[in-house]
Amino acid sequence: MLFPLWAKLGLFFGGLIGTFLAVYGWINFQHDLSIEEQRRERRLLGLAHAIADAPGVGDLVEQFRTQEASEREDFKALRDWIYRSKKVMGVSWAGITTKDDEDRFSYVIDSSPTARLPVGYPIFDGNEQKMAAWQGHDTFDPELEDDFGLWVLAYVPIKNSEGKVVGLMEAADDANAKELFARDQAERLFWKLALGVLLSLLLAIGFAVYVNRYLRRLTASARRVAAGDLTMRVDIPTRDEIGVLGNSFNGMIAGLKEREFIRDTFGRFVSQEVVNEVLQSTTIRLGGEEREVTVLMSDLRGFTSLSIALGPEELVQLLNRYFTAMSEVIIEHGGTISELLGDGMVVLFGAPRHAPDDALRGVACAVSMQIALMDFNRLENRDLEMGIGLNTGAVVAGNIGSPQRMKYGVVGPTINAAARIESFTVGGQVLISETTALKAGEAQLSLGEVRRFKAKGRKAPLVCYPVRGVRGRFGVTIPERLELERRDVDRAVRLWPVADKEVAAESIAVRAVGLGLRTMWVRCPNWMPARWSNVLAAVEIDESTWLDGIYAKVVEVDATTHTVELRFTAIQEEAAKTLAQL
Repeated sequence: MLFPLWAKLGLFFGGLIGTFLAVYGWINFQHDLSIEEQRRERRLLGLAHAIADAPGVGDLVEQFRTQEASEREDFKALRDWIYRSKKVMGVSWAGITTKDDEDRFSYVIDSSPTARLPVGYPIFDGNEQKMAAWQGHDTFDPELEDDFGLWVLAYVPIKNSEGKVVGLMEAADDANAKELFARDQAERLFWKLALGVLLSLLLAIGFAVYVNRYLRRLTASARRVAAGDLTMRVDIPTRDEIGVLGNSFNGMIAGLKEREFIRDTFGRFVSQEVVNEVLQSTTIRLGGEEREVTVLMSDLRGFTSLSIALGPEELVQLLNRYFTAMSEVIIEHGGTISELLGDGMVVLFGAPRHAPDDALRGVACAVSMQIALMDFNRLENRDLEMGIGLNTGAVVAGNIGSPQRMKYGVVGPTINAAARIESFTVGGQVLISETTALKAGEAQLSLGEVRRFKAKGRKAPLVCYPVRGVRGRFGVTIPERLELERRDVDRAVRLWPVADKEVAAESIAVRAVGLGLRTMWVRCPNWMPARWSNVLAAVEIDESTWLDGIYAKVVEVDATTHTVELRFTAIQEEAAKTLAQL
């Protein structure tokens, strides 16, 4: 009796695929263990950096040296932030430690809500790693044993505003989890191997039984592919002419799917024009060409305070929804998203494809983005504000980077000027350069009073116009923001000038004479700030309480009455409610 074909194929393919799965599974098993260790290190260091690098944390840590500090609200807020971050990242423990002059380490903040370890509690483990981290370097300890168990630890130095290391942000995870992970992966490998061998046997038997139907399957599949269905795949494991034909057919489908996948995926990061240009090119070279481009830069106001209030996970989700809403507007107006910078965007009109109305479309896009943000705020029950600046000029546009990694982008002083213009905006405002206004056609724009700004590194002032709307085929207007009627008040206020994001050390005492929803009027008899400059403000609530952390821009200066109008650019929600009550 002849040995049946299905048995031969079953044994051959079963043994072959089983051997392959065993070797591949073992390699993948070792790789997963390595990736898990790297992932744990990145997760611990990422959590530690997220808190250690946050603005103001170092100055706060310097103030937490006694157990009495644990009753302070800012101590509790920092501890709660660490606790929430620890839960989100899924680590076992996180906290802050410090060192005295005799190189003795002690706890400052324990992430546990019950404050298991009090402020000043001494530490006797891992001093060598802590001393290394105290020199200003990230340190990772894969195995540290103490009274509580065996741990994997990451140390990140915390620096104050002067750059001095004042503490260590530590994140820890259970080291025994590695063994549990390895055991779980080994068990999965076994079942995958068993399932793979079984499936290979069944497929081989099925091949032997239905080999006479492959030609009909190929014919039917070819018709479906011609109709646009790229989900088809023909499984023909033989090494004869039919198998070669089946593999060639599958390769053709894979190539078509890959091309569509690249087109769709790449199009999520750059404009469709860039995708088409790349796919149609036989070679991609570094370099660029000079062309005229309108650059749009946007930035959310109060992003830092918002990030602290929401936490990392909710903040990322909010930003994703925000960028989705803005991207729809940009694509509708034919813009190319060049960069996403934190909460800001860089958008190009005129690269890679030029059109005569690039500047006008850029301005219309900016106005439409402000309108879309208002709709976004209503849906999200938020009060986000965005400043947008536009500039038009010559740039070098093309492929920038290295032969191994490149991107399509633009460089030139036009980009820097756009960034400067955006920095002069207040929330809800679109500010354009004189060049953009001329290129867009002033007759098509509804503009406010001309403004001149002194920008760092430029001899001549920047001439800009606030945009109220765009006429013609776009027909969009920025709605007026609701503003509470000015209420007369008499409150002590302290102002700190802010230049290039550096806050002055000395404050200036002034009096608040009026308050609105987003505006405050102050009288400054002994000091007059420059218009469009930035300040940090603190308002007296009562004799012992000050409402601080209010960032504002000087929008009007009356030298006759010594009155200054401040527009809030960053203020926390609770602070805004308190001012509204005043």
